[in-house]
Amino acid sequence: MVNVKITDTFIAAAVPLLWGLGLVVAKPVVDAFPPILLMALRFSVAALLLVWVVPIPRRYLGALALVALVGSTLQYGLTFNGLKRLDAGTTALIVQVEVVFLVLIAAVWLGERLG
Repeated sequence: MVNVKITDTFIAAAVPLLWGLGLVVAKPVVDAFPPILLMALRFSVAALLLVWVVPIPRRYLGALALVALVGSTLQYGLTFNGLKRLDAGTTALIVQVEVVFLVLIAAVWLGERLG
């Protein structure tokens, strides 16, 4: 029998709950503000909080900029634009389809074996 702490169970349940709550909270906000502005505000607040505790990785700024462009700007820009036009539940389901596409891209582009 596996010994699972109650705090581990709580943390495991809190992650999807908070992620889903984020979309529910973002829906009325994205109706009041342009989606790209909401995305910029979200990442600006995160950057302002992290700049004090995370050192700047000067060696990797180019790669970091590329990852930020694709992983943040494009992905969240499209997500918030979709959220403006759809309800939060449908958007959450569509966002979860990303997993299937990422697995397929990893298999085709990176040659990873599916397991």
